[in-house]
Amino acid sequence: MVNFIYQVFINLVNLISPLLCFVSEKFRIREKNWKKVLESQIHLLSNSDDEKLRIWVHSSSMGEFEQAKPIIELLKKKFNNIFITASFFSPSGYENQKNYRPADVKLYLPLDTRKNVSYFLSLIKPNLAIFIRYEIWLNLLIHLKRSGIPAFLVSATKPRGFNLLTKEYYKISFSKFTKIYPSSEQDFKFFESLKINVPLEKITDTRFDRVWIRINEKKEKILSKEELGSDFVLVAGSIWKEDAKLILSRISFIKNFYSLKIVYVPHEPTTSLINLIKRYDPQTILLSDILNNLSIIKDQSENIIVDKVGFLLDLYSIADAVFVGGGFGKGVHSVVEPAGYFLPISCGPRISNSQEAQFMSENGIIRIVRNTTDFLDWLSRVRYNKDYYKSITEKTKEYFMQRLGSTEKVVNEIISIGNLFRANNL
Repeated sequence: MVNFIYQVFINLVNLISPLLCFVSEKFRIREKNWKKVLESQIHLLSNSDDEKLRIWVHSSSMGEFEQAKPIIELLKKKFNNIFITASFFSPSGYENQKNYRPADVKLYLPLDTRKNVSYFLSLIKPNLAIFIRYEIWLNLLIHLKRSGIPAFLVSATKPRGFNLLTKEYYKISFSKFTKIYPSSEQDFKFFESLKINVPLEKITDTRFDRVWIRINEKKEKILSKEELGSDFVLVAGSIWKEDAKLILSRISFIKNFYSLKIVYVPHEPTTSLINLIKRYDPQTILLSDILNNLSIIKDQSENIIVDKVGFLLDLYSIADAVFVGGGFGKGVHSVVEPAGYFLPISCGPRISNSQEAQFMSENGIIRIVRNTTDFLDWLSRVRYNKDYYKSITEKTKEYFMQRLGSTEKVVNEIISIGNLFRANNL
């Protein structure tokens, strides 16, 4: 019955997709381009070495793909006979990652109709499939199961849309996997409660491995502490308007009392947010002007506004403390990245979207600030209390380092299963 309802639903979505293209720009982009992109890559798919193990890795969007990258990169590093196809459902994933070199082919995933699934899989011919987090499609999973192709769900988490109405759909879908790797104790208990006949193994989120790899890459820093001219740097990362207001409401006091440098990194560097920061903190310089040699940092009072995206992780390397944005809006952004530098971290109170932030808050690793008074109290401690600073950085380091290594565990297991499958089907 669930399967029948799903087929009716997905075929209806396919039928009205021209209408949906008018409603959603993202849907329009993917529906316009998925077949064109796939057909442009057919020569790479058909000309790949038959001796290679063909691995398909699917992520919904750019954020989930960060969890897939350490798996892809370790596969390529450890094994020569690997051909990897990476697919995305969202244009934000494909458009931002279409030049990602470790994956041999990058594609859009078509809408999950039986016809599309048959066409798509006949071209990519996977020996095994890896899905990331909670991106699952029933027709794809049924096809893989019937074909005997191993399918793994990695960094698995409870789906956002899980409720009484969707429970049976998810149970049937999850039951098609060869193995599921929940990324936390909470998620492990969720999958265990479904009572599906699929092996479970708890791992840590592969993003920890990804962040650690990037931190240890040898590259030139965008800015150095010497350039900033301060012995204490606060990076306000992925901030929105409400996050900025928290700092800007007492910016004169912060500058005078704490003697530090602030690097403002908007989640989206819009003109309105940049102008807001400039209005309250007029002694600021745009990062683009520094990089283009249009301006230099003259004195301690000049803070930095990062007006381009893609620099945040690198900027954490020069931070002494970090305020992560989003916690006064829809939900806090990644706390994993600053944790990789073992830094003291604070954020706003909305952390239910992040298991990492919840765990770190419950264990005294991250400081939740609900107002400016809380923020200034935290800032005073990390700036002037050396014992507190040392204690927090040691806790953060222990938390982060204990969560490394899941990528290797997953890669070794799926390769052994994939090679066994291929051997049995030669």
